[in-house]
Amino acid sequence: MNKFAAAAIAACLTAIAAAPSALAADSPVIIPDVEPVPEPPSIFYGGWYLRGDIGYKIYQNPEGGWFDPVAPGPLTFQNTSLADTGVIGGGIGYKFNSWFRTDLTADYEFKAGFHGEFPCLPACGASWEYAD
Repeated sequence: MNKFAAAAIAACLTAIAAAPSALAADSPVIIPDVEPVPEPPSIFYGGWYLRGDIGYKIYQNPEGGWFDPVAPGPLTFQNTSLADTGVIGGGIGYKFNSWFRTDLTADYEFKAGFHGEFPCLPACGASWEYAD
């Protein structure tokens, strides 16, 4: 036999001998039991929390007026508009359980610009305008 044939036969015999080791991947995997790490105790006990709020108010056109005893009936603003504005707030609260909590908050609403016109009495013959 020549050297090539002998090497081929040796390679085939080695592959046949190694075939059972290929089945090792199909064997059941044994997972070791891992003991969970205990959670450290909480330093702060209770359901207290702080909260923060931020918002934006979108106003519709307002309606407003006043009563002047000299004028014949109530007077109302005309061509009114009220600008949108922002709101911020904060507070502290306590959570009793997953269904009940209570909190105390304080909010601040930024200034919103108002524009409106109101009629002057017929005696003055002019229209006045108010803008903030």
